[in-house]
Amino acid sequence: MTAIVRVDLGLHAAELANQPIIVNGEELGRTRGAVTDVEVGPGWSIIVLGHGWDQTAPARFHAYDHDIVEVSADRFEEGVVPGGGLLGGRFALHVTHPQPTPPDPEAPA
Repeated sequence: MTAIVRVDLGLHAAELANQPIIVNGEELGRTRGAVTDVEVGPGWSIIVLGHGWDQTAPARFHAYDHDIVEVSADRFEEGVVPGGGLLGGRFALHVTHPQPTPPDPEAPA
């Protein structure tokens, strides 16, 4: 079974065009236009756009079978590099879950 991750680049579509969509270290597609969908397996995952030094800050999400998880890109305005590569210094990914998420097994206790 699968879920859909819908990557919505919004106003940043031109700047983030043709970036690889990496989920759990595997390239699942490339950004095409403002919105790109990729299929993922259920469970917890980490998503980034780009590779290596040219990637956004990562975002963690949980997907259930047949979910559509919304991921959007936002530009950092504070000038702080939270993680990721060169794009990570400029862009963060934010996730909207359609259903309540279970406890994150990697969250600090």
